[in-house]
Amino acid sequence: MPDLLLEIGTEEIPAAYLRPALIELKDKAAALLDDSRLAHGEVETAATPRRLVLYIRDAAEHQAAVTREVKGPAARVAFKEDGQPSPAAMGFARSQGVDVDRLEVRSVEGGEYVFAVIADAGTDAVSLLEQRLPGLISGLYFPKMQRWGDGELRFARPIRWLTVLFGDRVLDFSLDGLRSGNISYGHRFLAPERFTLSSPDKYWEEMSSRYVIVRQDERKDIIRKGAVHLAKEFQGEAVLDADLLDEVTFLVEYPTPFAGGFEPDYLCLPREVLISVMRKHQKFFPVAGGGENLLPLFIAVRNGLEEGLDTVREGNVKVLKARLSDARFFYDEDRKTRLEDRVASLGRVTFQEKLGSLQAKTERIRRLTRIIAEIAELSPEHTVYADRASLLCKADLVTNMVYEFPELQGSMGREYALQEGEPLETAVGIYEHYLPRFAGDSTPSTMVGAAVALADRLDTLAGFFGIGIRPTGSQDPYALRRSGNGTIRILLDAKLRVHLHTLLHEAFRGYGEDLGRPPVKFRKEETELVQSLYEFLGERLSAVLSEEGYAYDTIAAVLAVPYDDPVDARERTVVLEQWRKSPEFPALATAIKRVDSILKDFIGTEVREDLFQSEEEKALCRALSYVEGQADALLVETPADYDQVMGLLLSLCNSINDFFDHVMVMAKEEDIRQNRLSLLYRLQQLFREVADFGRLVLE
Repeated sequence: MPDLLLEIGTEEIPAAYLRPALIELKDKAAALLDDSRLAHGEVETAATPRRLVLYIRDAAEHQAAVTREVKGPAARVAFKEDGQPSPAAMGFARSQGVDVDRLEVRSVEGGEYVFAVIADAGTDAVSLLEQRLPGLISGLYFPKMQRWGDGELRFARPIRWLTVLFGDRVLDFSLDGLRSGNISYGHRFLAPERFTLSSPDKYWEEMSSRYVIVRQDERKDIIRKGAVHLAKEFQGEAVLDADLLDEVTFLVEYPTPFAGGFEPDYLCLPREVLISVMRKHQKFFPVAGGGENLLPLFIAVRNGLEEGLDTVREGNVKVLKARLSDARFFYDEDRKTRLEDRVASLGRVTFQEKLGSLQAKTERIRRLTRIIAEIAELSPEHTVYADRASLLCKADLVTNMVYEFPELQGSMGREYALQEGEPLETAVGIYEHYLPRFAGDSTPSTMVGAAVALADRLDTLAGFFGIGIRPTGSQDPYALRRSGNGTIRILLDAKLRVHLHTLLHEAFRGYGEDLGRPPVKFRKEETELVQSLYEFLGERLSAVLSEEGYAYDTIAAVLAVPYDDPVDARERTVVLEQWRKSPEFPALATAIKRVDSILKDFIGTEVREDLFQSEEEKALCRALSYVEGQADALLVETPADYDQVMGLLLSLCNSINDFFDHVMVMAKEEDIRQNRLSLLYRLQQLFREVADFGRLVLE
């Protein structure tokens, strides 16, 4: 069977677009073939800045034949008494493209109906692909799309050619006026001439001979090995950031790594500054010497051959020198003003139009940090460190270095704080209050950093919720979900036990008049806002627990009862997930589900033992009273021993089942019925110290 090749030749596509595009192209191509009933082998996608490539091995030349059976009207409607087809039968046959005398009568669902049996032999793959490939190309999504010329097609960058081969046949179709063919192009500068491709299996070799290494993994391997080898020549180690390596891979078609140097005097700059200048602006890989120290070297990647490499190296060295010179100037200027003296300048920087300046935000963060420090029972010394970190946490935003290199926020605050003699704990807290910055990022490693980071995020969430801005299903322009996830992850990783409602009330009150500023006008009352933000953080807690691998119904059961302490909620999730694996658990869950189904919205009153009429009632009450006493002692501890609590709950299973087997709960006598329901209500409330078991899905 022939191979299928599709090459979409374009102007240079941004590197960040290509990895997601490859995944989408592969998934959509496989779906297209499967939906078209075209058997195929491996589906491969590849990309360079100037081309997106789809390569499908062993594609079928013809659709697989299928037989469809379509149910029509009832036989008594389809045929007259004399057996002749009625207009209903003729209309049905016509709609399905079969002769009316080929309709079959079958007995189904207690009656007789006519069926049309349709044999679809399929069509040839060439005509089918010519019809559907244009839609595959135009259906690809990119963060920003362009139109060009007079056409209507939208794509990441203008499409210049389409190479489409099915074996030795050229698939012929038009896309927004551009005709497909068997013409392709090599490297833009090293082999710019057009050439004719005769078959897909020659594609990779033909491109390689024209200085295009199409497969991105091959280019990445060349860059990685070249960087490692060059660094070793200077007794160093290449600092290969995974994201930068991926980006550089998609910036070149024919990579040639090379090393360059800069003046050792620039090593006086902080490591983060040197790396940021090289990585962010020049796409260079730094070279480390012993430990964390950098060498005055960099590794860059040329999109071409080694010929004239000295000239290229010289140009890169000059550009890097200019960047480093600017960075050193900013660094020297910044150190002339202390961080504390910069706090007042934050008053000229807007946090959000309705929420005031960064200076006002800093004051709110400081207030909330003190409250969190008290809740976390930080030592007096660490409380001082946290207070100082909260005062200085945003000060580096008005430095020259962070203005020029925004990615250094926090890092420069830590660096300047240490140079000014601030305690290490304070400096680390300034840096860590930005953590986590993105999904998968680390959380603060110190309680000082955790306290300031938590205060910052809670202040942000309270402010935006207060003025009526919150994420929707499709929009989250202020990254509030990220702030919510960060809040939950900080609490969980630091094992910081809080009462969310208390903290949220304090966060909203920070926007009041107690800071000596006009209060921010919120759209709703504080209690309503607190509940709304509490539920939002519950959604974020659910998302974090789901990412950690817990079952969806376990999470739902745990969060159906109060989760004011997220750390406690996670502990309940862990224990419940473990106990669900025990062989005795299904019987326990089934028993409590029976309790839930009877109680519904019933609210119990005091249980009167003098109203018991059976031994099973008395036995359940005795067992429940014992377990309640034991569980209360376990639950009052911090952390609560939920594992033992679950064992106690399991011990009630037989008593519950005996109760249901021998006791009529809904007795005719009002007082007897209410008493039995109240007993079950006590039982339900005990179970809900752990979770709402009714939310669990049992097999």
